[in-house]
Amino acid sequence: MRAEARFVSMGLAAVALAAGGCSSPSPPPADSPPPATSEPAATAAPTSQAIPVEPVDSGKACAKAEAQCGGGVCEVSLDNTCAEPVTCNLSIVTVCQGQTDLMQAKGRTRDTFAAQKKSKMSISANCNEGRIVSTRVDALECK
Repeated sequence: MRAEARFVSMGLAAVALAAGGCSSPSPPPADSPPPATSEPAATAAPTSQAIPVEPVDSGKACAKAEAQCGGGVCEVSLDNTCAEPVTCNLSIVTVCQGQTDLMQAKGRTRDTFAAQKKSKMSISANCNEGRIVSTRVDALECK
């Protein structure tokens, strides 16, 4: 009987170990993919990085400008390497799609940039109705 009792004892111990009663969990195999999460993969949100940066003629060789325009807004970065401050007039155009035709919305602003400084100016031209099709710099004049 002793042999049978020992056999039953060993069998119960094996079942307990297999069920994880006394053992620590083993790590997943090295080649298995990481566990899936319930969160969906993050998608890149639209940022200003998605809007192209385009050079803009400022009218002055020592004032280099770049514009980022989209969604009814233009942001112009100006690197004023001139020895004196420059004053710039910026005008933009936003094209809007109405129910039956295209319309334009315009915006204008003026700003002075200190000598030997980098700075930005921003302006919007929003549609009163319809959706925005495009936004662009119409003119940048620095003196």
